Amino acid sequence: MTAEIPIEVRCPQCSAPVTLEETDRILSCAFCRVRLCLSFDGSAKYCLTTADLPDEDLIYVPYWRYRGMSFYVQGLEIQHRVADNSHLAIPVSGLPPTLGFRPQVLRLRPLVPGRGNRFLQPQRSLDQVRTSTNGSRWGSADLPGGFELPKTFEALIGETVHLVFSPVISRDDVLWDPILRRPLAGADTEALDRMVQRPASDESLRFLPMICPKCGWDLAGEKDTLVPVCRNCHTLWDSRAGILRELPFAVAARRDPGDVYLPFWAIRASTPELQLETQADLIRLANVPKVVQHSMEGRSFGYYVAAFKVHPQLFLRLARTFTLSQPDACPGEELPRAPLHPVTLPLEEALETLPILVGSLAVPKKTYLPMLGRMHFKHLSSQLVFFPFTLKGSELLQPDLGISISRNALNMGRLI
Repeated sequence: MTAEIPIEVRCPQCSAPVTLEETDRILSCAFCRVRLCLSFDGSAKYCLTTADLPDEDLIYVPYWRYRGMSFYVQGLEIQHRVADNSHLAIPVSGLPPTLGFRPQVLRLRPLVPGRGNRFLQPQRSLDQVRTSTNGSRWGSADLPGGFELPKTFEALIGETVHLVFSPVISRDDVLWDPILRRPLAGADTEALDRMVQRPASDESLRFLPMICPKCGWDLAGEKDTLVPVCRNCHTLWDSRAGILRELPFAVAARRDPGDVYLPFWAIRASTPELQLETQADLIRLANVPKVVQHSMEGRSFGYYVAAFKVHPQLFLRLARTFTLSQPDACPGEELPRAPLHPVTLPLEEALETLPILVGSLAVPKKTYLPMLGRMHFKHLSSQLVFFPFTLKGSELLQPDLGISISRNALNMGRLI
């Protein structure tokens, strides 16, 4: 897990410089005090830059950079790790295949036009570079005894995807690295000359005012939240689609008000590959030592996936515990007064978790794990559900479910 990468932007209202972190979704300007939601149309696009980098005659080479929680099936086990990778997005020999540590040590800024600069169009999609580099097998060094096992299914959850452009200079038919000030031996300059250029500005970044569309009140939220909150009319707003879209929410039944509320996606979905429609079906699938009551046969169930990022092992444990418990929740009319943990995992990423969650729950593994790659889930409905947690020292405790989360784990998860 790496530290946050600083990104330099300009305030759209006063043009003052603002330094953001990679996962920030709210811009706060220290000069004019404006607060704006950041909305990206597709992947965010940035350039690597240094203080002494020339302003003209640069060729910007595209790289895909992504990080997130990686889950994959290997043998009869579900493995996990935090992925943080970058890969060249054009098929040109002689160029560095990855960015290495450059995003961590150099500055990033949005695409801006420059005199005579060329921004090359990526010719490999993110899925293509991940498939070509990962293949279908993992290195034997990670496995006991040095054996390789087939990787039958993989899901990258909550990934942060950027298209990062790294500069090179062409001089006398030789490509130079302007950052390291040395030639790139063997780079195919003719192939670069044939590459299609892209517009030299980033139109994917939009700024939305932090004002509630329903009542005009100022929206609240921490800098990395995807869902700002209106405390005046008790509404939630999704800021990712270029507009503010209201989200339904519910609050879990509770005995005592919590010190903080953690958000979970409650999802109803069907899959034709499994008989998994009711709570009774869930108990049979997971082989839970519980008597199946008649009322469970007609009661639908929901998948519960954390709407925030944490270490993959904890993320999967939370999804298993909440899904098996099937906690009650009431449609929300008022938000809790206690602090709300920011929503950092969108619904689309939560839906991608469902095959891994089913594979983690299902028994026996040898029957269900080979099926994960063939499962197709149809999204029926979803909503955010807030669960109260009580602060006990360095832990957050959910008393109704008897589960605890380290506060440090929540903080570290915001770096994924």
